[in-house]
Amino acid sequence: MKHVITSFYSEDEICVAKDVLFEDVSGLKVDGQPRYVKRQKSDNRGRLMCDDILDLLMFIDERKLIDNLLMYAAVNLEKIPDLKPEELELVCISRKLDELDKRITSVEASSCAEVIMCKLDDLNCLHKDHYWTKWSSVGVIHSNLLL
Repeated sequence: MKHVITSFYSEDEICVAKDVLFEDVSGLKVDGQPRYVKRQKSDNRGRLMCDDILDLLMFIDERKLIDNLLMYAAVNLEKIPDLKPEELELVCISRKLDELDKRITSVEASSCAEVIMCKLDDLNCLHKDHYWTKWSSVGVIHSNLLL
């Protein structure tokens, strides 16, 4: 469930949902409510906020408080996943593959540039180390002139 939520909704949207839900539950003034934790920016922030929301929902369910809360509705229907959770997993995998493809393309491009630079360096070294040969009427004269 967490994976579906964090894949579909942005971190900011999850944060707003958490704030609203905690504020509404705090208004019920029930003992034992999980404390609100303000999460700092990090790689796991979205997942940690989902954990906070799910912990609060479990608390609400255990105390049978769901009927005491307001009903929530989506303002933008496009922000509701219209896929089954199994299908959302495929969407997530597809997005990850796209990201991987972009990263591989980037690595290939930088790697290709490095190969070209190495080849140019090799050519430059060959050019500098090359012995120039000059033909004359007497025979072949070698010189070690470096360019």
